[in-house]
Amino acid sequence: ATERATFGSNITMTGGTITLRNTTNNNDKVVISEDSFEVFDNNNAVASFGANTILEGGTITLRNTTNNNDKVVISQDKFQVFDNNTDVASFGAVTRIGDVANEHISASSAGITIKDGATQLGVFNAGGATLGNTSNAHVSASTTAVTIKKDASNKAVVDSSGLTVTAGNKTVGTFGSTVSVGQNQEGQSRIVISGSSMNVFTRQSGTATSRAEFGET
Repeated sequence: ATERATFGSNITMTGGTITLRNTTNNNDKVVISEDSFEVFDNNNAVASFGANTILEGGTITLRNTTNNNDKVVISQDKFQVFDNNTDVASFGAVTRIGDVANEHISASSAGITIKDGATQLGVFNAGGATLGNTSNAHVSASTTAVTIKKDASNKAVVDSSGLTVTAGNKTVGTFGSTVSVGQNQEGQSRIVISGSSMNVFTRQSGTATSRAEFGET
């Protein structure tokens, strides 16, 4: 006769496959076979331990025994890391490193973003980069221009034409093949420097008049 089970201070069960199951629902069970240890919930394999281990569930949580709030949570769309219940990292379609409520970095198909809570302080993507809160003074760079901006009325823009400086929503300087300093506005004066001359203009009654000209001759 072959001994299949012994019960005492130590319990031993022997068989090709051993199944432990719930009396109310036989599909809630543990199955031990030659190469694996499987756990079933209503006949759905939610865990398998063997050469390759598989854990399956709506949400899977791995946590520290000393502090249950130090944990990793795997859900349908993301993998989250918690330090004392503070969400310090998330990996998915949007990947984030750092406390979501404070300073953190995130990366998605939209680019790499630096944030302080919900406030965006920097973004880098295929279209360029922005440094600073766009609601305040910031620097932005696209594929065609670099802008230093306090607000819409006060900024400096560098593009293929040169540098344009705007103050009080008025152009006060352009620097390119021709340099112009001052406003081309009613009652204002400006200096224009081209390749061969420098002119001082004033504008009155809608007309710009040269007040002085300096050239090679």
